[in-house]
Amino acid sequence: MIIGAYADSGIPVPNLIVAPSVIGFSLAPMFGHFLYFGYFWSQRKRSIGMGVMSIRVVQLDGHSLSFLMAGLRGSLGYFLSGLIFGLGYLWFFVDKKTGDMARQDF
Repeated sequence: MIIGAYADSGIPVPNLIVAPSVIGFSLAPMFGHFLYFGYFWSQRKRSIGMGVMSIRVVQLDGHSLSFLMAGLRGSLGYFLSGLIFGLGYLWFFVDKKTGDMARQDF
């Protein structure tokens, strides 16, 4: 959208400026998810929505996740689970023991 607006205006924009901004805007939501889930799942054992439903995210032994593990599961795990038509979220029909793909990824 931003690139199209510059292209239509006729203002010359060097690729040196456009490429990093596109990459930055693409990675910013994933970094935000990493921070959000990393903090809430490692410190509070639940996100805000999970708190309403009394759901906790813990390891199999009952301990809380580390910040890195929670952040990776919340950002990269959810991204990979939804990548191909959301099939990773339907994995619990195949593997009853471990649940969805986000739980298995890390």
